[in-house]
Amino acid sequence: MDGEIRLTISIALCTFNGERFLREQLDSFSHQTRLPDEVVVSDDGSTDRTLEILETWAKEVPFPVRIHRNPQNLGYAQNFQETMKRCIGDLIFPSDQDDWWAPEKLEKMAKVLEEQPELAYAACRTVYTDEDLIPFSEEIMREKRMTCLSSASAYHMVPNATGCGMAIRKSMLEKVLPIPNGWPHDMWICETLPFFGESRFLEEELLHQRAHRESVTFRSIHDSWSQGRNVFYCLSTGQFRWHEGLRKTFRENLDRFPDGEYKNHCLKYYAHQETHFGNRLLAQERTRLDLAFLELLSGRYFRHPQPVKSFLFDVKEGVLNYLKRQKENKRKENAPTGKLPALNHEEEETR
Repeated sequence: MDGEIRLTISIALCTFNGERFLREQLDSFSHQTRLPDEVVVSDDGSTDRTLEILETWAKEVPFPVRIHRNPQNLGYAQNFQETMKRCIGDLIFPSDQDDWWAPEKLEKMAKVLEEQPELAYAACRTVYTDEDLIPFSEEIMREKRMTCLSSASAYHMVPNATGCGMAIRKSMLEKVLPIPNGWPHDMWICETLPFFGESRFLEEELLHQRAHRESVTFRSIHDSWSQGRNVFYCLSTGQFRWHEGLRKTFRENLDRFPDGEYKNHCLKYYAHQETHFGNRLLAQERTRLDLAFLELLSGRYFRHPQPVKSFLFDVKEGVLNYLKRQKENKRKENAPTGKLPALNHEEEETR
């Protein structure tokens, strides 16, 4: 059609010892109803057949495939950043090495961004599957949805899209890079792109994301879901500390983003997070149960999933940590000092 905008497409694929499922993902690229204009691959130091599989496939497809091998392991977030920076397409589709894309994924998501130039990125619905691409049961998915909801509420404002379910304008992506250390690439992108444009979520299930033991995202998490663990409110002290670091890094980067309503919203949200999760940390670690009751009475627990269970969890952790400290102090008091005991008067005369 005259005047139709057609944006070029780059797939940004990151690999690391992915021989087990890689070929299936690559074939889903070559079976797209709209083929990519390029596939850019960054391998993070694979020692299996990953590079061999990539090179064989690259000779079979009708579009360019550029394969780069990192001189040292970067980790998945920084590897994605470098891979996306190497892409030259108007739209960038990040990809894991072990998923499967529906044949119309590129076509439908590119069309949305072509028709709505105000969008910074689009994301599609994800089907979470086992390693044989069999979707999880609804019971497990309920756990998954609650986990994601709580994870999002812990340190960032918007429910983060799965990185490999996104299509991002390169012109917008360049505005939010670099990704700070410690931040997952997709969470950082979801957190910062709203400074520069809107997003669109497609209800269509265009991505099957595979869970298996070797995957970064889902390592052992399926066991938690299948056992019905309430991982969404029992955030550990370690996770709270991690979230604290992410919030700090985000604030340090705020100056490079434009002022406006979204920035004001971020500042208010993070102020709440620092108060709420800071008090919860003190309640858990230092048995400041008064702060847990303060959070309950102020209503801040109720701005997050399962508020009553979260409160009870914090109280339980605080009591357990208090008992643990008491036990440790008693052990230190009863520990031998390494000095000879003092002799009494009779023992001195005997000697």
